[in-house]
Amino acid sequence: MNNLKIIKVAIVYYIILSFTEWFIHKNIMHKGSDNLLAKKIQDIHVLIYKYSASYKHEGHHKNVENDGVVHDQEGLYFLKMDVILLILIIFILYFCLSKILINGLSKKHYIIMAIVIIFTNLSYYLLWNGLHPMYHRFGDSYNENGIIENNCIYKYLEKYHMLHHMNKGKDKCNFNIILPGADFIMGTYKGCVDNSKLCNSNNKLTKKEIDLCVKQKVGVELPYGINYCSSSVSPSHASS
Repeated sequence: MNNLKIIKVAIVYYIILSFTEWFIHKNIMHKGSDNLLAKKIQDIHVLIYKYSASYKHEGHHKNVENDGVVHDQEGLYFLKMDVILLILIIFILYFCLSKILINGLSKKHYIIMAIVIIFTNLSYYLLWNGLHPMYHRFGDSYNENGIIENNCIYKYLEKYHMLHHMNKGKDKCNFNIILPGADFIMGTYKGCVDNSKLCNSNNKLTKKEIDLCVKQKVGVELPYGINYCSSSVSPSHASS
């Protein structure tokens, strides 16, 4: 396989991984999707675990404090059986897309890619279950002096995920957890916090939501180096 083909394979594979992560988080972990595929995957999850993925994930969101910390492991970890499902989904997607986008791939290539997919998804499982609790300062998972915690990539991903939690309401953002990319392509990335729509609605707000609305109104500093969007608070408190 020549270098150009290797680059194409790597790009196609990463895009599939990023979009799969985005799709599962957006359409399965957050309920309400009318997507037929999402409903079928949700049905399989219920068959295996006797509850929906969205049920546990909603519990996770409720447990997250306004400083990003959680004290309960509900919905915090990626489940083992979901890895098997993920491997099957990604192999099927890769096989179909590579046939369309990359010419001349052999049977041997797909056997190798099957091994690569198994390895990368097991690694993804370990990364999620290692990094996600750290993002949320769960238990003793976070070490402020640790090499990982002080790495620029980790800090970027941590902030990226906290923006997902601190932007409340139905218009959620930042569905990628480990593999950024799909959010930017699908227009669901947000680099700042703006809960104006929720705060100004007639919805009954939780204590945590009211607290965030008050903080946004007066421009109280947010953790993780996160800023408010420039249109949501007075210029003196807004993100540049």
